[in-house]
Amino acid sequence: MVKTKGKDIHVIMINCVSSYSLTKSLASLKCLEHRIEGITIFNDGYLNLQINSSPFNKSMNYVKSIEQDVGTTLNNLIQKIACDYILFLDNNAFFTSDTLEEELSLDNTFQLLTYKKLSNAEIIETPLLVKVDFLKKNPFFKKSQLPFKEALFSSWLSKIDRRCIKNVQYDFIKQFPLKQSQCLSQRIEFVNKYHYERNYYEGLPSISVMISNYNMEHYVENTINSCFLQTQLPQNIFVIDDGSTDDSFKNLEKWIGYLGFNLFKTENMGKAKAMNKLIPYINTDFVLELDADDWLDPNAFGVIRRHLKDLPQNVALLYGNWRLWKQTSANDVRYAGLRKGKPISNKQELISYPFPLGPRIYRTSILKSINGFPLIEFENGRMYEDVSIINKLLKNYELFYKDFTVYNVREHNLSITKKNHSDWSDFLKYLD
Repeated sequence: MVKTKGKDIHVIMINCVSSYSLTKSLASLKCLEHRIEGITIFNDGYLNLQINSSPFNKSMNYVKSIEQDVGTTLNNLIQKIACDYILFLDNNAFFTSDTLEEELSLDNTFQLLTYKKLSNAEIIETPLLVKVDFLKKNPFFKKSQLPFKEALFSSWLSKIDRRCIKNVQYDFIKQFPLKQSQCLSQRIEFVNKYHYERNYYEGLPSISVMISNYNMEHYVENTINSCFLQTQLPQNIFVIDDGSTDDSFKNLEKWIGYLGFNLFKTENMGKAKAMNKLIPYINTDFVLELDADDWLDPNAFGVIRRHLKDLPQNVALLYGNWRLWKQTSANDVRYAGLRKGKPISNKQELISYPFPLGPRIYRTSILKSINGFPLIEFENGRMYEDVSIINKLLKNYELFYKDFTVYNVREHNLSITKKNHSDWSDFLKYLD
């Protein structure tokens, strides 16, 4: 074990919950005073987190996240830090032992130390001590690439080679309890899935993703990233930009070069026509339709493939349940409940279904045999394309419902169904 000398640690404290807990966290660092060259405290809330009496007063710096984007702010800050290590304390974690000198060391074998914390009955791995040079080469995801702030550290760790990581016992570091809520529980349950073991899918059906994007510049990178942050990757991701007038396409271009990512662009023609442009390129057994403002659980394709494995040949579509998240004015999402599916077998059951079927995983060969999404006269085929194609499939094929939940729907004011108030009953007149 290598022991370092001098002031070689910069401390970064994020998600601070109160001045009291912050004071305790700082006090627990007293035994590291000779190694700490500076402390940065993220103060994004409305709490007064200023500390008047601390041995680190002269070296403390308070910052606010750039546009509430902790990932981007951290990346910018890290580029300016010249010492060897960064020590992360999240949610006012604090040390309970004076033996930190022995614990907080890294030899050439490892790039970072992690510990496992208990959060809402889930064990979550969290970075503790990380080499600055390693962080500069491996930046955090920005806010628009993640569903919510709790995913920041776990999503980053999921991309790191495990051979670089040294895990330490968490009994010498504790955390102040967070206020319990159903929304937080759902977030922590989601985050824990980043840590599921990565595995292969030999013998399981192949699957791709198809996405049609129109003016979803604030959300589409989260959608794309959720496809790459998987315990089992899809074979391909096909994205078509349907004539967006915002910066969507510019954001999508950032992903060119990622393995399996395929980007197309067309003039605005509506989702059905745009998706039909993608279908000829898909050669996997199945394809998942993903909206450009929704996202997937990190274990989505592992779960889906297991359900696809023994699917009868006459089944054209597999679907399950989904979670609803409502976009808030604070540029965050709030959990709004589970939408649990049920079996349907005819048109009447389809049109009386209380919400859209999802996730929708199509058998590619059947999707191609029916020439993709039907283009009905109502709104020039721009609305309810999911109902149109399911109705068409029901005439000759079966749908298969399974009780699984890996799909997350974002409800917000920019969705086309909210902007367009076309009457559902008018649409039904065109549905044969």
